[in-house]
Amino acid sequence: MSNFHSIVSRRDFMKALGLAGVGIGGSAAGAPVFHDLDELIASEGSSYSSSPSAIHNAPWWVKERDYENTTTEIDWSQIIRLDQGKDWQKLYPDRPQYGSFRILLNLPQDPDMIPDPAPILEGYIKNKYPEWKGTQTRDHALQAADSATFGHISFLGVNMFGDLRTRTPEQFGVPKHQGTPEENLKMCRAFLRLVGAHDVGNVPLTENTRKLIYKSGITDTAVVKEYQFTDDEKLSENDTAWKIPNKLNNMLTYSMLNCTELCLGNTLSIPKYLASDGVGNGAIGTLVAYQRSFIANFQLQNFLHSLGYQSVRGASYNICPSTPFGTLAGIGEHARMATVIVSPMYGATMRVCDRCLTDLPLAPTKPIDAGINKFCETCGICAEECPFGSLSKGGSSWDHFLSNEPLGNGNAPGFKGWRLDLHKCNYCGICQSACPFNSVDNSWVHSLIKSTVGTTSIFNGFFANMEKNFNYGFHNPENWWDMEQPVFGIKKEWLGGD
Repeated sequence: MSNFHSIVSRRDFMKALGLAGVGIGGSAAGAPVFHDLDELIASEGSSYSSSPSAIHNAPWWVKERDYENTTTEIDWSQIIRLDQGKDWQKLYPDRPQYGSFRILLNLPQDPDMIPDPAPILEGYIKNKYPEWKGTQTRDHALQAADSATFGHISFLGVNMFGDLRTRTPEQFGVPKHQGTPEENLKMCRAFLRLVGAHDVGNVPLTENTRKLIYKSGITDTAVVKEYQFTDDEKLSENDTAWKIPNKLNNMLTYSMLNCTELCLGNTLSIPKYLASDGVGNGAIGTLVAYQRSFIANFQLQNFLHSLGYQSVRGASYNICPSTPFGTLAGIGEHARMATVIVSPMYGATMRVCDRCLTDLPLAPTKPIDAGINKFCETCGICAEECPFGSLSKGGSSWDHFLSNEPLGNGNAPGFKGWRLDLHKCNYCGICQSACPFNSVDNSWVHSLIKSTVGTTSIFNGFFANMEKNFNYGFHNPENWWDMEQPVFGIKKEWLGGD
């Protein structure tokens, strides 16, 4: 990029693209001056707002919206608390991805009702890369080694209120931590970044957002319990309920990235008789990301405990869905993939957007608009690539996508968006691999395209077709072994820091 050395303002840059005449040139008129394209692209890591709530590092074209006002239209009067625990039990018999959950929870199952997705996924890769040699011994070994760890870590911190192993301020002989909500949010960001999280935000529980808390959940032994809010001072539980004090009213929300290259060759499958496996080596990226998530959540709850505050575990289907809170917190936008939010920085490479309900005072963060939700209306690449046909190819809709489906996990009324066909989805991750927003090849054209999408939608169809023609999506999983991998498998430019 060293060939591009001239003084170029954002207005002139947009004018060169023919964008100044479509209503965005004026907004760039007073913008800072860039000296070259390197500087423009480097701005992708700069903060887009100086407000106390804006602690995300995001591209300059990302705009903040008002609280509870996401790019996905929401009719809060139609949002209801989902009975997730009971609905999960109804869904188990014929949902392919939950064959493994039934095994882990020792629930009865009929293997003939759980289709084997491996042949479908193998055919998908072969169609893309005829030279692919298939799943090799080293791939099986990679997955087996990580699965052995996953089995031990997966229930780390399974206690909803935390497996608390740290001392309280009283036991330390120090006062309870005191800080402003803004200071506390920055403190939590510092801690969460240390333990592997990326973007961090907070959604206060209001009359509206409290409706997003599930009515019930399911324990690791398949017992359904209700989430009950009380005026009590302390968290408590019995055989039928988790009792949560009303003063726990901040949903600390943070993203955990998938292993970058493995996400782009992700082919997780749930075979009939094994708890977890994959075609190629893609499953390892999923398992590693969840391991980091479980560990980070365990550490976060112990951190809050030593500050003198309480928390409720929100990781991996606990207490509330991830997509609404990730969207409301400004970590990303709701997309066609339904249960996967897309980030302007990391695209769809997030495996987890975790939540932790706490009584620590925290400043709220705002939803964002990077043009992602609007782009999804035109694009549809993820739906076309899905080998199981589980994603909608139509436009966003207010309609309950599957009226015969129990409510939960993205299949709910009250928002104009997309729903996931839970009876078809195998959680293979191919939709994530195919998302045009991933931008992992250091090519400046991706930053250019995303900045254009973030400021105008008139080129969305053109860009989507260009993505299809260049086929930047799914990668050959075999190539992973020959690449020099960054630490933790995450693109080094995304690790952040000074």
